[in-house]
Amino acid sequence: MKNSKKIGTLLFILGISLIAVLWYANGLRKENAALNKTLIEMRHTIENSHHLIIDPTDNSKITENISLDDISMTYIENKVRFVFSDEALQALALPLEKAPNLRSIEPLTAVTVLDLVYSNDEEWYYVKIPVLDSPVNVKGWIRVDQVIELDKTNINEIKAPVYVKKGASINVLWNEGNIDESAESEILEHDVYGRIIKEDSGHCYLSTPGGFEFWIKKDELSFPQAEPIQ
Repeated sequence: MKNSKKIGTLLFILGISLIAVLWYANGLRKENAALNKTLIEMRHTIENSHHLIIDPTDNSKITENISLDDISMTYIENKVRFVFSDEALQALALPLEKAPNLRSIEPLTAVTVLDLVYSNDEEWYYVKIPVLDSPVNVKGWIRVDQVIELDKTNINEIKAPVYVKKGASINVLWNEGNIDESAESEILEHDVYGRIIKEDSGHCYLSTPGGFEFWIKKDELSFPQAEPIQ
């Protein structure tokens, strides 16, 4: 009788254990199935992603006009530090005419050349753009034939970036349209860079990051290094 009870108790424990194992295994199968589904979806997304470029003018819009077959870049040794244009330019996401625009480049802005490539029968610079606002999309592609190399003969033509050292004499009280050299000046407390908005009588009106604007004598300004890379 006692043996029968022991056997019954043992069978009951085994039955409960078997149910627990089967329930746990079923849960694992469901988790594995969900994981496999996620991995398959990710693989499909990656396989198709080379056809998709996000349009920066509409975050909800995807364009399908660019694929990896459109992109062929041969990197060339670059000897140029800065380039600029008399006209406004668009920095592109890729060295392709149909690539999305990332950021506008204002006229007479010296941009830093990071790379030079040959792509689709054209030469392209990959550049970094000096900005006074949020540092978003500050790098992009422009065609070499759109710009002029910055050198000692044209360096005074550019409007940005220009640099002012700490300790320079500035005036933040002058009206933008008027020069009054008798007005009391201030001493700049830190180095800044900015863009020349206006010039008058040997003075420049500068706009700098954070919206800080002031007048300063032009001979107090420093410009980007114009020498080519050796």
